[in-house]
Amino acid sequence: MITQKRLHELFDYREDGNLIRKISVTSNARVGDIAGSPNDRGYWLVNIDHKRCSVHRLIFLYHHGYLTPGMDIDHIDGNPGNNRIENLREVTHTQNIQNSKINSKNTSGVKGVYWDKQRSKWRTGIKVEGKKTDLGSYNTIEEAEAVVREAREKYHGEYARHK
Repeated sequence: MITQKRLHELFDYREDGNLIRKISVTSNARVGDIAGSPNDRGYWLVNIDHKRCSVHRLIFLYHHGYLTPGMDIDHIDGNPGNNRIENLREVTHTQNIQNSKINSKNTSGVKGVYWDKQRSKWRTGIKVEGKKTDLGSYNTIEEAEAVVREAREKYHGEYARHK
């Protein structure tokens, strides 16, 4: 496993959230270059000692000196390309999911709300402590959105993301 000491040997951290190479490793990875590149989901990855690593995890380790096994490093603003240290926090996997953006398959445009054709109502729900929680059916999407937003704030706290 890579250490904070090794990261400090290899990189400088820039306030814009980039790691800057201190050592040339190939003709494509020279001193002064930004380390890594984004994958198709927007997360920056870099090879270190023949191992592919997530830049946001490396930046957290670079600053704090640890990565707790079983914990995730969350992008507070939901932008996987924003690796500024003030945008990164250690969270449980559940907290990381709570802070996720609306699913691309969502058809209502409101996180936690879907149209129930059988009842002709807007259905709501969130996960609480890993279990789906039904928050009821509503006549308008505005009512449904207000209920699901309130529940997320109550149960997810600082990790509640509404969009």
